[in-house]
Amino acid sequence: MPGPDPAGTGGQTHGHRQMPGWPATEGGRTMALHEAPEINWEREYSKLARQQKKLERDYRALALMHEQTERLRNANEAAKETANFYNRLLLANTPGITFMLDLELCFVLGSEKVVAILGYTDMREMVGVPFDALFTARMEPHWVARMAQLCRQVMESGEAHSAEELVTFRDGGAFVFRIDITPAAERDGVCRGAVVVMSDVTELIHAKETAEMASGAKSEFLARMSHEIRTPLNAVTGMAHIARNTTDAGKIQSCLAQIESSSNHLLGIINDILDFSRAESGRMPLEETDFSLRENIGFVLTMLEPKAKEQDIHIHLDSFNVAHDVVTTDALRLNQVLVNLLSNAVKFSHAGGTVRLRVNEFEHVGDSSIFRFDVVDEGIGISPQQASRLFRPFEQANVGVARTYGGTGLGLAISKNLVEMLGGEIDLDSREGEGSTFGFTIRCPAKAETSEPGPAQAAAELSPEDFAGKRGLVVDDIAINREIIRELLADSGLEIETAASGKEALEAFSRAPEHYYDIILMDIQMPEMDGCTATSAIRALPRADAGDVRIVAMTANVLQEDVNRAMDAGMDAYLNKPIEVDNMVAILRQQLAGQGGGR
Repeated sequence: MPGPDPAGTGGQTHGHRQMPGWPATEGGRTMALHEAPEINWEREYSKLARQQKKLERDYRALALMHEQTERLRNANEAAKETANFYNRLLLANTPGITFMLDLELCFVLGSEKVVAILGYTDMREMVGVPFDALFTARMEPHWVARMAQLCRQVMESGEAHSAEELVTFRDGGAFVFRIDITPAAERDGVCRGAVVVMSDVTELIHAKETAEMASGAKSEFLARMSHEIRTPLNAVTGMAHIARNTTDAGKIQSCLAQIESSSNHLLGIINDILDFSRAESGRMPLEETDFSLRENIGFVLTMLEPKAKEQDIHIHLDSFNVAHDVVTTDALRLNQVLVNLLSNAVKFSHAGGTVRLRVNEFEHVGDSSIFRFDVVDEGIGISPQQASRLFRPFEQANVGVARTYGGTGLGLAISKNLVEMLGGEIDLDSREGEGSTFGFTIRCPAKAETSEPGPAQAAAELSPEDFAGKRGLVVDDIAINREIIRELLADSGLEIETAASGKEALEAFSRAPEHYYDIILMDIQMPEMDGCTATSAIRALPRADAGDVRIVAMTANVLQEDVNRAMDAGMDAYLNKPIEVDNMVAILRQQLAGQGGGR
C-alpha cells in the first residue's frame, strides 16, 4: 500500500525535486532513508569555491574594464577639450578674415575677426547659415556672388585660388585684401568644403606704392642733379678752355667771372645735399649765440641783393615788428632758411617784381619769444596739388618748372627740417599765377637789449691787419691745392712753406727753431699720416711752441663728427674745401691775433 500522501501529490516530487522532509523516491517508488545516495560535501564545496573564484575573477576583470573605459573616456574628453581650446585659441589669434564653408556654401567655423566683422557675438550663431546671407549684409552683393562662384570652382577643381583685390564694405570703407581659397579635403581626397583666408594688405600696398614713388623721385632727383652739376661744370671747363686760348684781358676776366659763378653754384648744390643728409640723420647740431635779429636780417638781405638786381627784382624788409631784438639761437641755420626762401622767391618772380620779408614777434612769455617770418612774392605761384609735394625730399612741385628754373629740390626739405630744429613750423599760402607766401616760426630766448656785441658786430670790429713777419706751413698731399693756397695768400704778407704729407709737416716743425711757424694749414685726409695724427704728434712734442702754434684744419669733410675729430686732435679752427678766400683770411686774422682761444 502506498504511504500517506498528505499533500495530495500522489507521491510525485514537487517540480521534479524531492521535497525536503519526505522519503526519497526513485522510479515512482518511495525509497527508504537508508537507501538515499550519499552526497560528497567536500567535492560540492570545492566546486562552489571554484565557481566563487571564477566569479571574483570575472568581477575584477569587469571592474578593470570599467576603470579603463572611464580612463579612456576621460582622456578622450580631455583631448577633445584641449583640441577645442587650441581651436578657439587658433581662431581667436588668426589674423584677417578666415572661415570655412561646407559643400553647400554654409558657414562651418571661422576666426573671431570674421565673427566681429559680420556683427555676431558667438560663432555658433553663424554655423549652418549660407555664405551669401552672412556676407551680403556687410559687403557689396556683386563681390559676395563672385566669391561664392570662386569657392565652388575651388571645391570642384581641387586647385587653390589666390589674388589681391579691392573689397568695398557697405559702410563705405574700401580695403585691399589678399584672398586665398583652398579646398578642405580629407585624407581620402574627398573635398568637404573650402577654406577662405582674407588678409588686409592695404598698408603694404600703400607702403609699396610710397616706396616706388620715393624710388622714382630719387631717380628723377639723380637725373636732375646730373643736369644741375654738369651744366655749371660745362661752363667751368668751357670758360677755362676759352681763357687758355685767348690773350684778350677783358675776355679772360669774363671767363674767370663765369668760372667763379659756376663754381659757387656747384658748391651750393653740394652744400644742399650735405645739409639734407645731416638733417635727415640728426647730425646737424645747433650752435646758439646771442645776436641782433634786425642786424642779422639786414645781412641776409644785403647778401641776396646782387642776385635780385640781376633779375630786376626788388627785395626789401616790408615790416619789422619786434620788441625783443636780441635773440639766442643758431644764426647760421636761421639765415640758411631765410636765404632758401628768399632765393626761391627771387627765382620764381617776374622781372620788375617785388619780394617782401615780414618779421613779427607775436608772443613773449618769460624770457622766450615766438617770431614769425613771411616771405611774400608776386611770382608764378603754386597749385594746391603741387604744394602738397613741396616739402618732400628729392621732389619739386613741377618737373617742367624745375627744368626751367633749376634747383636741387632739397632746399624746402632742408628748410623744413631746420625750422623744426629751431622749435617752429613752416607753411605755405599760394595761388597759381598770383604768387606765394612762405612763412615759418621759431621759438627762442629773446631780450630787448644787450651790452655785448653779437657775432656779426664782433666780426665787423676786427681791425684789418696784414700778416707781414708771420710764417705759415701749408700741408696738403695734392700739389695743386698747395699752389692754390700759396697764390691766394701771395699778397697777404704771410710767408708760406709747404709740406706734402702729415709726416713731412711733423718733420719740418721738429727741425725748425721754436716759434718758427706761426700757423699751420693742415689737410685732414692724407696718405701715410693724416692731418689729425700729425696734429696730435705736433702737440705732443717737448718744445715750447708745440702747444702755441695755431693749426687750422682744411678738408672737404664737413660733417660734425669730422669737425669734432679735428678739434679733439688739437686743431684750433676749421676751413671747408673749396676754400673761400674771405673766410680763410678772416680765420687767419682771428688765429694770428690770438682770438681763437689759446692753449
